[in-house]
Amino acid sequence: MHKYLKAIVAIFTFYSVNLITKFLAQFALIFYDPKFITAILTGEYTEEHRSIMRSPEVLGTVYILATLIIIVFLFQTGIIRKRDNLRTGGIRWGYALLTAMSMFVFYYLFEDSWTHLWAPSDYDDMGRDYGILLTIYMAVFSPLVEECIFRAGIQGNLIKEGMNKWVALGISAFIFGLVHWSITQFLPVTLFGLATGWLYMKSRSIYPSLILHTINNTLAMVLIKTHTTSALDGGGTTVITAYIAIAAIALTTMIIGGRLMIKE
Repeated sequence: MHKYLKAIVAIFTFYSVNLITKFLAQFALIFYDPKFITAILTGEYTEEHRSIMRSPEVLGTVYILATLIIIVFLFQTGIIRKRDNLRTGGIRWGYALLTAMSMFVFYYLFEDSWTHLWAPSDYDDMGRDYGILLTIYMAVFSPLVEECIFRAGIQGNLIKEGMNKWVALGISAFIFGLVHWSITQFLPVTLFGLATGWLYMKSRSIYPSLILHTINNTLAMVLIKTHTTSALDGGGTTVITAYIAIAAIALTTMIIGGRLMIKE
């Protein structure tokens, strides 16, 4: 058996979410109208069926259920082991939170600048209504399943099998960026994967990286709901200077917090 099998299985587990959610979405239609059973069996979907399947309520419900199924699978099969990835001892949580917040600020400024320069069309998604359940999934459950898969499932198992920890970090971050299926956002997402992976590597626990990921996604959902453009639009040199200064402070705080996060 290949020594990196668990990491490989973790990757395929991530893709299985599409199959699981498709099945759950079809099953969910039954609760809206039992007559949908016939459409499911015959494959004769109407535009009404497609509209319901794409609704925030159905998507939020099925993605949350799929996340729970995948997490249970990862732990029950031993791909993720509690003692290896859920460490709480030896972590100074105040510094861990400070580091996570600093990383978020730095990443947000970088991602916003990148999008402003190279992918302004991505702002078209701003102001979109995700609904309550889909918002909860994006803010809470998506970070949970992604940290379990990419940090504990891939990075953790690669390190456990003897791979250099920095190489394992790079591989997991690269795959993390790749599977988000966005050419324009590949670099920012990969950078975020490096940040969360570094937290995981430093603490030997998914909790600090999960904190960062949850903060990022939660605030991202707030910004999507309340903003329509970047602060850089029409901001001139004042905003650019502020971005650079805040990013420098965040980077400094992140380095200091990272050093103090773990009890020696």
